[in-house]
Amino acid sequence: MKHLIHVLLVVFAATAGTLLLGAGASASSLLAGLGFAAVATVVVVPLGVATLIAARSLFGLVQAGRLLQMALFWALMWGALALAPAAMVTVVNGCLASLVILGAVMVLAAITGGFASGFKRSWMPTFRSGTKD
Repeated sequence: MKHLIHVLLVVFAATAGTLLLGAGASASSLLAGLGFAAVATVVVVPLGVATLIAARSLFGLVQAGRLLQMALFWALMWGALALAPAAMVTVVNGCLASLVILGAVMVLAAITGGFASGFKRSWMPTFRSGTKD
């Protein structure tokens, strides 16, 4: 639970910071930026987790790997920016904005210890060694 709260806070801060700085997308106001960041965070993070769980099950993965996880997060955030209400967020370049958010998430996670986990994590997907019959 501690990791989930940490992830939610990091994604919220990265999204809000990117919108307020205007990197690829900008918020119409502080409240709009914080509101969109909150909604995008509580939609993108659980949807990403559910998609990774499904991918692990479907493809027989022990772990999905950070590269797949980050690519999925980038695509989901790009989708969230594409669906953002025009009254809240002006999206100039959704691809750039989602990449900046991903970069900010990686930096914030590294600074705050988000990459430190109790088990060995891989950058690439890891397949199960044997099959269960």
